[in-house]
Amino acid sequence: MSEVKAWWKPFYEDLFGGVQLIGGEFTKRRQADAALVATRLALAPGSRVLDIPCGNGRIANELAAQGHSVTGIDFNPVVLENAREEAQSRGLSVTYEQGDMRALDAHEQFDAALCFWGSFGYFSDEDNAAFVASVARSLAPGGRFLIDTPAADSLPSVFRSKYWNWVDEQKRLRLLEENNYDPYTGRGQTQWTLIGPDVFVERESSIRLYTVRELNELFQRCGFARVEAYNGHEDGPYSMLSRRLLLVGWKAG
Repeated sequence: MSEVKAWWKPFYEDLFGGVQLIGGEFTKRRQADAALVATRLALAPGSRVLDIPCGNGRIANELAAQGHSVTGIDFNPVVLENAREEAQSRGLSVTYEQGDMRALDAHEQFDAALCFWGSFGYFSDEDNAAFVASVARSLAPGGRFLIDTPAADSLPSVFRSKYWNWVDEQKRLRLLEENNYDPYTGRGQTQWTLIGPDVFVERESSIRLYTVRELNELFQRCGFARVEAYNGHEDGPYSMLSRRLLLVGWKAG
């Protein structure tokens, strides 16, 4: 597969990357999302958890508030500083580091890891595999790795070519998503347009959409003994009607 353009750098480094910080439903459900993560990863009290990429610490800080020892890694120094400031304001101890998610230097350092809210599949197939293998090396035997992603299996039932969302509670900022899927590369392409008073930003994203079978094979090649596929943020196993996929891999014990 050809090299994938590093679209995530302009996407997250400018104004558009601040959408998550504005508020709205994405911020409101952080406690529920962190509780879901803790359940799916079967976190014991005081677990050592890796959040990668961690963004602005939305999940990492909540897991720290639950009493876990959390490390967050992201390439973007701006969101890392936001995460540190919030953690400090809440009296939380969280380790935040700038780094490349494909090249972790940790060895059996964590009990669990997560890649939450569609941050999996940014790279080429080779680099996505390098990321999974890098996480596997960082986990202790029996460690768990959770990814939250759209899945190719359910694309026909959930695909929308275009839709609008309000970004903020005051309904001043609107976000347009225009989606396309390339069956030859297995990648979902999205053109994003953020519109509001004195704001007009356009960015694009490209995410590899794997089937559950492909992910199962990928995880096993990279050091995980088994995987379980869940119905996104809902109860029950994954099906073709699931809007999202939560996949948990168990490293061999």
